[in-house]
Amino acid sequence: MKKKIKASRAVCLIIACLFMFASVVSLSSCFGGRNETKKKTFGITYMTMNDPFYVSMSNGIKPKIEELGGELIELDAKFDQNKQNSDIEDLIQQQVDSYFCCSC
Repeated sequence: MKKKIKASRAVCLIIACLFMFASVVSLSSCFGGRNETKKKTFGITYMTMNDPFYVSMSNGIKPKIEELGGELIELDAKFDQNKQNSDIEDLIQQQVDSYFCCSC
């Protein structure tokens, strides 16, 4: 039983790492030519920022966006689905170029 749990955790970790890598690659392509004058704005709403997984995601995504000249708006729903829905609406109202809802 413990082997199955460890294996499923390993698979989840691998999937999460692949997702983070794909996110960074896709963010890089969003910037296209670096001669654009408009700064790209991205938004992400996390289910919680009190979890090492989400902190790790933030630590990987934010520096890459800033390196490419963009801005990242990060929101913490604090395990409140209604707040996360509201956060998404706020990002839409702010007209961010792209947003992501992370509630794994």
